[in-house]
Order: sequence, then structure tokens, then C-alpha cells
Amino acid sequence: MQRPTVLIALMGLGVDLAVVGLHLWYDVRLALALIAFFTLMAVRIGDAETPELRLTPIQGWMPWFGWSLRIGVAVTFLIVTAIAVWHSLGNELPIYTTHPAHMARQFVNACLLAPVLEEVVYRFFAFAAFVPLVGCRNTIIVSGLIFGMLHVQYGNPSPENLVGGFFLAWAYYKSESIVLPVILHSVGNGLAWIIHGVCHECSMWQVCRF
Repeated sequence: MQRPTVLIALMGLGVDLAVVGLHLWYDVRLALALIAFFTLMAVRIGDAETPELRLTPIQGWMPWFGWSLRIGVAVTFLIVTAIAVWHSLGNELPIYTTHPAHMARQFVNACLLAPVLEEVVYRFFAFAAFVPLVGCRNTIIVSGLIFGMLHVQYGNPSPENLVGGFFLAWAYYKSESIVLPVILHSVGNGLAWIIHGVCHECSMWQVCRF
């Protein structure tokens, strides 16, 4: 089954991974994703299997406060476990920091642009591409794996990036709203943004102290 929606969505996914791998300008990535998005939207009319772009979860927002907290706890547990295993193997944990001069730009990229771009590509495109081929539940797995691969290409294969895609894909599937995973993604990146800034200040304090 090679419907146009499937082919366009697969091309959108493949092109984004290729652009990241080639380290092209972020503007190029955004432009190509927008072209794929509007092309997909143009041909998806009447295609019942292509996921909707709902603005609100089908359950409403209230249940997701509790579910989001559970997701956060689960991801935190996985991060702590991964760090403990990593240290037990005698490895050092790389610490990422952000200089104060770059904090504003990093906030825009990490908390605004990246969540929208990546959720459209790795959730909306992924579900449009793979649901007709392997079903919704298997698409959650595929989406999570590709999202982890993306962050390996970024050079940032941290635990939350390797497992976060599975939770975001599940949230998209369960809520039927692209807005929810965008918000969850933005909040997660926002916490990392704060930690990177704090780590920079702590490292500078240690340098000054000693």
C-alpha cells in the first residue's frame, strides 16, 4: 500500500534525518519540513488513516496533568538508573553547559523551535507513514527508535533523549493531539536548558574558587 500520504511522510522523515546528518543550516531543515508538511496536508484530505492535528487531547487537559507527572517520574527513574549503570562501569558522565550569553538563543531553539519541528516530523509524519503499514502500537516503537537515532546524530545520546520519544509517541497516540507532545517536549527541553545554565554557573564557581 503506497498511498501518497505514506510516501510524503516517509520522505519528510528521511530528509530531516539526512539534513541533521549532513549538519546543514537549521533554516534548511525548517524549510524542508514545512514543504513536506504542507504537501502532506494538501493530499491527506479524505484520508481517514492519517492522524488529525487536534489542538486539544480527546480526554481534555486535566487527565494529562497526572499522566504527564507519571511520565516525568518514569523518565527521571530511567535517567538515574542509566547514570548509575554508566558510573558503575567506570565511565565519566559528560556535563553539558550553556554560557549565559547563549541562553536566550538556546531557549528559542530548544524550547520553541525544536519541539514544534521534531513533533511534527517524528510524531505526525511518523504516524502518517507507519500506521497504515504496521499499526498504531508498532508505530509508537518506530517513532521512539527514530527519535533516539536523531539524537545520536545530534551527538547527544543522553538517556532521556533515547527513551523520551517512546513516551511522546504514546502521548500523541493516546491524546490524538499534536499539541500535547509539543508541550511535553518543550517542558522537558526547558528543564534541560535550566540545568545546563546552572551547570555552567557551578563550573565557573569552581574555577574561580580554586
